[in-house]
Amino acid sequence: MGSANRPRRWRGTITAPIRECRLRGPTSASTGQGPSTARPIHVSTGPKGRSRLAIFARAGRRGEVKRRLAADIGDEAALGVHLELLQATLTALAPGTGAFDPELWLAGEGALPPGAAALPQRQQPAGDLGARMLAAFEDGVRVLVGSDVPTLTAAHVDDALARLALADVAFIPTEDGGYCLVAMHAPTPEIFRDIPWGTSSVMECTLARTGGRRVALTKALWDVDTVSDYHRWLSEVPRSEAPP
Repeated sequence: MGSANRPRRWRGTITAPIRECRLRGPTSASTGQGPSTARPIHVSTGPKGRSRLAIFARAGRRGEVKRRLAADIGDEAALGVHLELLQATLTALAPGTGAFDPELWLAGEGALPPGAAALPQRQQPAGDLGARMLAAFEDGVRVLVGSDVPTLTAAHVDDALARLALADVAFIPTEDGGYCLVAMHAPTPEIFRDIPWGTSSVMECTLARTGGRRVALTKALWDVDTVSDYHRWLSEVPRSEAPP
């Protein structure tokens, strides 16, 4: 499935729009090893202590994925990159790699990489990104990730779930101001509403809506949205894992 043409190694960069979001409420965010003074709380899990993991992704369709990347390399090559990133995520978070059971939550219809066949598949509901993520948590998902962070591993997911022993919600931020993982005990509608999705203010605005909840933040990872991100993937990911 997917494009028969492999993406070329293009040069250049694209900048993302910036919006400001002021913190308007108290937060209890921490970094590094996570909260150390918060009162431990019970972590609810599924059968045998495992948690449901939702991998959010778009089905591959030319012209509808990786649009910022496509502006420089074309729709066909961008589709190839999209499918390669999704496959890398599915491999890293495959069943049995951690204390979670992965599910693939898809937006739209289109091509999928081979690894998709190994996972239960769900269709994302209607609404903006926040509404769709909230619906996953209301369905019983415990942790949710994106599909374009090539350095995200099962260890990152397990670590985020472990941090819920001392936090109400855990995030892995991304270097561009968003986040690539969110884990929580119970659905928290406020953190998904009125967020400027697709901008560099996503993480800041989300934290502004956590109120007094205990928040665990880990070291930021990076995602692939632009040509420079793609070349970073080629240069930093081991050659056996990088796209051909």
